[in-house]
Amino acid sequence: MLSKMIGFLLIPLYTRHLEPVDYGVLEMLVLTVDVLSLVLGLQLVYAIAKSHDAAKTPEAKRRVISTAILIVTVLATFFYVCLSFFADNVSLLIFDSEEFAYIFQVIFISSIFGVVNQIPLLYIRIQDRSKLFVAITLMQVLLTVCLTVWMVVFLEMSVFGVVLANTIVSGFVCLALLYSTIKSVGIKYDAAIAKEMVIYSAPLIPGVIGLFILNASDRFFLNELGTLEEVGLYAIGYKFGILISHLLIGPFSLVWSAKMFEVYRHPDRDEILNKVLSGFGFMLVFCALGLSMIIEEVLQLMTTPQYYAAAAVVPFVAFAYVMNGLAGVMATPLYAEKKTKVIGYIHSSAAVVCLILNYILIQLYGIMGAAVATFLSFLYILIVTLVISQRFSTVRWNWLGIVKLIIVAVVFIGLDTLIVFDSLLLNLFFKSILMVAFLFALIVVGVLKREEIRSLITLIQQRRLKKPT
Repeated sequence: MLSKMIGFLLIPLYTRHLEPVDYGVLEMLVLTVDVLSLVLGLQLVYAIAKSHDAAKTPEAKRRVISTAILIVTVLATFFYVCLSFFADNVSLLIFDSEEFAYIFQVIFISSIFGVVNQIPLLYIRIQDRSKLFVAITLMQVLLTVCLTVWMVVFLEMSVFGVVLANTIVSGFVCLALLYSTIKSVGIKYDAAIAKEMVIYSAPLIPGVIGLFILNASDRFFLNELGTLEEVGLYAIGYKFGILISHLLIGPFSLVWSAKMFEVYRHPDRDEILNKVLSGFGFMLVFCALGLSMIIEEVLQLMTTPQYYAAAAVVPFVAFAYVMNGLAGVMATPLYAEKKTKVIGYIHSSAAVVCLILNYILIQLYGIMGAAVATFLSFLYILIVTLVISQRFSTVRWNWLGIVKLIIVAVVFIGLDTLIVFDSLLLNLFFKSILMVAFLFALIVVGVLKREEIRSLITLIQQRRLKKPT
C-alpha cells in the first residue's frame, strides 16, 4: 500500500508546482513505466515462488533465485538498449513531439530497476523477513518523497525532477538489494529452471495486460482524443477514486483469498457467502459514498483551483471499484470449481468493452466519458461474473440486496449534488447528516438490519476492551 500511495501523498506538491498539462505528461510517463514493467517482468514472480517452493534442497532454492535474477536483468537490459534507440519515436507516438525523448531514456532505466528489484524483494518475503521488507519499503518511500520535494520545489525541475528522483532512489535500492541477494545465493544459472519459469509465467501476461487496459487505457485515449490537461485532471480524480481499491479491496482480498475455499466447502456456504457479499458491499458503498460527498472539500484542501474539476469523475471511479470488489467475491465459485480460465475470459472481454466505450464516450464527453466508461466496464465484469458463477455452481447470490444498496447510494449522491451551501462548515454538516440518513434508509429498504448494526457495535467494543494475553 505504501508503494502505491507515493503518488497520492505527493498530490499537494504536484498540484502546487505542476500545471494540469505537466501532470498529464507525468501520468503518461508513469503508465509507460507500468506497461514496460508488465512486459519486462514476464510475470516471473509467481513462477519464482512456485519453483522455489518445489526445490528440495537449499542449494536448489538458491539456484532458482539466482537464475531469475540473471534472466530478468539480462532481458531488461537488452530491451533498454533496444528502446533507447527509439526514445524519439516513443515520445512522438505518445506526445506528438520528440521533446520528451530524454525523459523516456530515464524512464526506461527506471523500468529496469523496478523490474529487477522484484526478485530480491520476493526473496525477502519468501524468507519471512517481513520486518526487513517493511523497513525497505518505508525507506524507499521516504527517500522518494524527500528527493522529489528537493528536485521539484527547490531545483524547479518539474516533471523531469519527479522522474529523476524516482529513478535515483529505485536504482540505489535495486543495487543494494542485488548485492545483498547475490552475496546470499551466488551467481548460478540453470537452463532447466529458466525454461520452466518462463513457460509457467508467459500465459499470465495477456491476462495482466487485460487488467491494465481496464485500469489505464482511458488515459491513453484522453491523450489521443483530448488534451494533456484533461489527462492531468482525470489522473488526479482517478487517484482519489482508486483509494477504494487500495484501502479496502486490497486488504480484504488478502484475507478472502486464503479463506474462500474453506467457506465454499462449508455446509452453510450460501448463507455465509451472502453475508460476506452484503457486509463487504455495505463497507465499499458506504466509503465510496462518503468519498464522493467530500471530494470537493478534499480537493480544495489538497490542490489548487485549476484541479477542482477533477471532483466530477471521482464518484464514477470509486463506484467502478465497488463493482470490482463485489465481482471479486462473486467469483468465489469460479475459483473453487477450478474455472480460472473463465475469469480470464471475463477480464479479456471486459478489456474489449472498455476500449470500445473509451473510444466512443471520450470523444463525446471528455474526462466524464472516461469515468463513465470505467464504471460501465467494471459493471460489466460484475454482471457477467454473477451470471457465470451461478451457472457453474449452486450458489445463489442475493443480488437484489446489492442493487438496493447501490440505488440508495445514487439517490444520496444526487441529494448531495442538488443541495449546496455557501459555507464550508454547513456543507460538511449537511453531508454528515446525509451519511447518517443513508444508514436509516438502508434499514427502511431492508438492506441493513438493526441487529447487524448492534452486532457490529458490540464487536468493535469487545475488540477495543480486549486486553492482550
